[in-house]
Amino acid sequence: MNNENVKVQGKPVGMWQSIAFGVTDLMGGGYGALVSAYLMFFFTTFCNLNPLEAGTIIGLAKIVDSITAIVMGKVSDSFWKTNLGKKYGRRHFFLLIGSPLILVVYSLLWIPGIGFWYYLLVYCLVEIVVTMVLIPYETLPSEMTTDYNARSKMSTTRMFFSGSITSIVTLVGGLVISLMGNTIRGLIR
Repeated sequence: MNNENVKVQGKPVGMWQSIAFGVTDLMGGGYGALVSAYLMFFFTTFCNLNPLEAGTIIGLAKIVDSITAIVMGKVSDSFWKTNLGKKYGRRHFFLLIGSPLILVVYSLLWIPGIGFWYYLLVYCLVEIVVTMVLIPYETLPSEMTTDYNARSKMSTTRMFFSGSITSIVTLVGGLVISLMGNTIRGLIR
């Protein structure tokens, strides 16, 4: 069997499918880089939160995320039994709904100067929506093909895109902050 086009249910999983799969993790890697590198800075610099409040928001949202991940795994695994699952597939429905929701809730997170409870609620919603996309997304390689080489190619491509965007987001953000310094604070307010 040709490793470039392993067939499962008559559909090849080649390099283009691997790239299409991997590109989706631009969101996962970019999101992770923004949160880990800049969210605490944003909260303490532009939202007038003290470090304890900022850390509490991030910590509580991660607890919500860990619970949501378990629930989302169970829901997406059994979603095929529902009418929507039969129509869209057990994973695709969550990708279709979650992708536009990420844009909305993630944009709401970066509004400066509102308050602790707003940022706690919005960041918990961000974690829930991101989990709603990433949990079904991460299962796709094993469901698309049984061939180890094809799954490895998909995972490697995914990690390439994730690592690339993580580097870009971190470097560009650091460069912007370095070049603008205190000016950036005045621009946002």
